[in-house]
Amino acid sequence: MRRHSHSAEKQILPRPSRSLTAPDPKPELTPVFVRVHTRVKNEKPRNRDSEGKLPDKWAPYALVFDCETTTDIRQDLTFLWWRFCELKKDGVYSCQQEGVVHADDLDANSVALIHLFARSKRAKVEKGCPQDIQVQSRTEFVDGEFWDAIVAGAVIVCFNAPFDLSRLALEYRAAKNKNTGWSMVLWEYDGDPDKFKPKLRIKPKDSRSAFIGLAGGDPGNRVVYRGRFLDLSVLGWALRNRHMTLEGFLKSFGLKGKMQHEPTGEVTVKELRYGRRDVERTVALLNAMKREYDGFPITLPPERAMSAASITKAFLDEMCVKQPAKKFRLPGRILGKCMQASQYEMFPLFRAKMMQTPREKFQQLLLHVNSTSLGNSPW
Repeated sequence: MRRHSHSAEKQILPRPSRSLTAPDPKPELTPVFVRVHTRVKNEKPRNRDSEGKLPDKWAPYALVFDCETTTDIRQDLTFLWWRFCELKKDGVYSCQQEGVVHADDLDANSVALIHLFARSKRAKVEKGCPQDIQVQSRTEFVDGEFWDAIVAGAVIVCFNAPFDLSRLALEYRAAKNKNTGWSMVLWEYDGDPDKFKPKLRIKPKDSRSAFIGLAGGDPGNRVVYRGRFLDLSVLGWALRNRHMTLEGFLKSFGLKGKMQHEPTGEVTVKELRYGRRDVERTVALLNAMKREYDGFPITLPPERAMSAASITKAFLDEMCVKQPAKKFRLPGRILGKCMQASQYEMFPLFRAKMMQTPREKFQQLLLHVNSTSLGNSPW
């Protein structure tokens, strides 16, 4: 039997010709980034020998709080839970007092519900401490426990601190000094910013972290230090080299998770339980991170550990390895060349940093230092 071929029925289309086209007369410009040593013109050099002494590694007290907000674009404060903790001899922050704070302009029914909820529960505190849950307005809180904690040298602890702290602000403005972030007013007197109290200054470091401190106020009646503000999301990034949510860090440190609930922005019994659980888990995460951080033989306060590199540099400080910028007095042109050279010399370390914890990074750095100690090492 004869097989019929279907090839004759197919239409053979001509192959498109590959014509050479002229190059685009307006090629796309690609920016090239290099490391340079920049210096503001006519700026007076900073006296590095006069840098302040580091505070104790861990503050004797910690004020931990977490805010609940509306779900609209403003995300205004509705209420927050706080716990005042004392650092015990066993190295654990133990809760001494617990409270809930409502917004100054919260409606009367919601305020009444908060009072009713607080009276129906006992504070989760250490034995011998007040069993009542304290209820306050925002103004009473910042004038009372918040300010008292700052004066006592306590560390203010939040998860995503810039957001929670800014919920307490009455107004904000750009800081007077150029490129120093935002200045937030927490205290008022007769409707105007209180000149005897400092402002809270938040200067973004990047999209996920910020430098936080106190600034301004009357020199004769103000705190003589910048305050201590610890963002656990930033400390977790420094310890894990990975950004995670509160739930993610709790799981990473082997702790129980948050209460499963989708915030509604309203004041309900479930929302109050949810907020209280959040601040309880935040205290637990603080103690878990403290245990791991204390495993490093460094004196760097945790609020200054902005990344894994901060911890690595703290190891070098403990080894008395002086930074070249402090050890030598070099012109900016030479420092720029050193920065560019160090980028290529340290590139093998940076390439693997996303897979390394600070302890592993330090071991890798030691190997690098040892391998270059016989050559032209910058150390």
